[in-house]
Amino acid sequence: MMLSAGVASDTDGNNYPDTIPVVVYLFGDTRRYALPIKAKGSFEFFLDGLDGERLGHWIFPPGETAEALGESEAGANYRFMLRMDPRRERMPSRPASLRAIFTVDASNERVFSTGTATIRVGAGR
Repeated sequence: MMLSAGVASDTDGNNYPDTIPVVVYLFGDTRRYALPIKAKGSFEFFLDGLDGERLGHWIFPPGETAEALGESEAGANYRFMLRMDPRRERMPSRPASLRAIFTVDASNERVFSTGTATIRVGAGR
């Protein structure tokens, strides 16, 4: 799995970024499948501060995961918009680490993102 996160944006106009765009590519056996693949399952995302504090947690069940499936020049991908809890978005600007787990429907196998995506949350004052 390859995880990419964009710059968080302020969608509610309170000067604190609250929505994180995320793109995920799933790969099978790269000796057989060079391009990203489609799979039925669910995604779970974790956003943690560098101090280990949990800043966000999102679960997308199979139906929502299927709706997030798209195509690009690079192949099949899943696009999500992670919205921060309004009670958690108001914090000083700080880096955070985003990681994901994909659970395959048919086998319950869990696939973990390789590494994390580092993003900035909160706002400077």
